Amino acid sequence: MLGLALPRSLFALVTPVFAAALLTCAACAVGSSDPTTTGGHPQTTTGECTNGSIKCGNSCVILGTNPLNCGSCGHACASDKVCWEGACHDACQPGRENCNGTCADLSSDSENCGECGTSCPSDKACFNGTCGGSCGSGQTKCGNTCVSLSSNSAHCGSCSNTCGTSQVCANGVCCSAGMMACSGACTNVMNDSRNCGSCGHACVSPMYCYSGI
Repeated sequence: MLGLALPRSLFALVTPVFAAALLTCAACAVGSSDPTTTGGHPQTTTGECTNGSIKCGNSCVILGTNPLNCGSCGHACASDKVCWEGACHDACQPGRENCNGTCADLSSDSENCGECGTSCPSDKACFNGTCGGSCGSGQTKCGNTCVSLSSNSAHCGSCSNTCGTSQVCANGVCCSAGMMACSGACTNVMNDSRNCGSCGHACVSPMYCYSGI
């Protein structure tokens, strides 16, 4: 095989260009490894967050209720909107109060206990709008908040077990909206012949379940 010798003057011109290209690629590689951003948006991680919260950038937030990170990190609601169930709405659902864009249950929210802005100490839980040491019947203390593990989407079945933004907590199981948890499994009671209309209500053969009847 014949070798091809480059003139010394041409080699001198090519070398700096090649070196600059390597530096550019190295800079790109370093920039893409930033763990706090993804495509220019805050990255969603669990990090060291607790109590059902998610780490967005350097802050722990609950995506279901945080108006600055509603449903996903960096998705902010308009100033006249509130965030609940991971979506921006005109008003809070019944039984909740608008506390600076967050729909809070004043009876159990440790950051808004009894009224907006009243926070309980870290060793106290909010129950019936008062910061106390223990929770009522049917509720469990997760962090410093009293919750129902059977229906709380941030603590579904166990503390910090968070359901997806399009899911609901049904009997302690995260299910798609419209489903019910029957014997620990998400079930469509509108067409399930073993659970027709409600869990355990079985149709008698040869009947079948249609629209929950």
